[in-house]
Amino acid sequence: MRYHSSVLPQSLAEYEIDPVTGFLPPEEPLRRLPADGPFELWERLADDFQGLMLSGQLRKRVHELPVLDVDALTTQPQRRRAFLVLSLLTHAYVWGKHEPVLSDLPPCLAVPFCKVSEMLGLCPVVCNAAVVIWNWKRIDPNGPYDLSNMTTLHTFSGAMDESWFYLITTAIEARGGRALGAIVGAAAETKAEAPCLDTLAQHLSVLADEIEEMGKILIRMYERCDPYVFFWKVRAYLAGWANMKEAGLPDGLHYEGVDAPGVYRQYPGGSAGQSALMHALDIALGVKHHRTGSSSGRNKFMEAMRDHMPGPHRKFLEDLERNVDIRGFVDQLSASPAAAGPYTIKAVEHTTSAYNRCVDQLKQFRDRHIQMVTLYVVMPARKGPVVGGYRGVDTRHTGLARPSDGNNVHRGTGGTDVMPFLKQMRDETRATKLNALREHP
Repeated sequence: MRYHSSVLPQSLAEYEIDPVTGFLPPEEPLRRLPADGPFELWERLADDFQGLMLSGQLRKRVHELPVLDVDALTTQPQRRRAFLVLSLLTHAYVWGKHEPVLSDLPPCLAVPFCKVSEMLGLCPVVCNAAVVIWNWKRIDPNGPYDLSNMTTLHTFSGAMDESWFYLITTAIEARGGRALGAIVGAAAETKAEAPCLDTLAQHLSVLADEIEEMGKILIRMYERCDPYVFFWKVRAYLAGWANMKEAGLPDGLHYEGVDAPGVYRQYPGGSAGQSALMHALDIALGVKHHRTGSSSGRNKFMEAMRDHMPGPHRKFLEDLERNVDIRGFVDQLSASPAAAGPYTIKAVEHTTSAYNRCVDQLKQFRDRHIQMVTLYVVMPARKGPVVGGYRGVDTRHTGLARPSDGNNVHRGTGGTDVMPFLKQMRDETRATKLNALREHP
């Protein structure tokens, strides 16, 4: 199935989208910046990362770094690699390991991180692109892009559980090529001079199949990612600096050498909400998300998540919104026999059913995600840390990983009260389904 370029103003290559791997780069992410250049200083810290964290030496070694000029990074793969390494060093520096949280990022990290982020159209904070899109390699370079043949380049904890957590999402993203092809193909059919409903239904059927496969990949999280390890050893490093008063950053983070003294930035951390693929599915199916707790108003958090996507991916979503209305087309057909025009009732019902199956699969995906967040976030937060049967670990310096307080607010790494947010997204997805043909002759 081929992509249709007529629907969008740019080619998919210009959006940095591949017909096979979707939003993942088709070439493997760079594993190291040039060894003969100044950025080897960063790479050496990445090489020794686990040991530096374990020994409490990482912050000291960061302070010894000079401020490097990222203008020397001349290719996108180099800039992506720099963003990943700087994300790793920045979040380890801020959150520490059994250390007080720090609210000031030194110039040796702040200056290059801000500049390379600007080059990539991102914010200087860890995001889905860093740990998922640009943090993988294939074990067999000629093998498939799936969990049987992929591993991570870096983790904060050194635990296989953390690698598996990222790789599940990477494998889901790898299904994006066919899913995006189906979306653009379906959109093109709705805009054709004489749309063929069989062709439209075929595209929607492919899309539903791909979403179903994504759900099957998602539930494999349970195989190799332990909830305790994720919550207490990994999750804190993925947090950003927004809504983090309880975690030790009431004002956010000060980027020294970039912002004036006393100026703090608040960014959400890495979140599944930053997946351009999931946003594309919502746009394609016409799913509208509103302010949490309301049936109206824009969901500003989801809109803000786009600031944490690579610039070309964000542009793709913007163009998709302006040019695609698959749901509106199908809804108009099913309004009445008269609205169906030359199409038979059977053809309209088949197309509506194909569309609704896409929505059902996306809703089921979100059901599974809610179940997963309950197991990996809500339940560990309620239990608190238990080591050797002793429930008394000092959590003052554990950042986002802390027992829930009396108000039962469980913050996601993006800074939201996660369960009401996710449940509303699920319910809004379900509400997008269309009725069958509403009047019969």
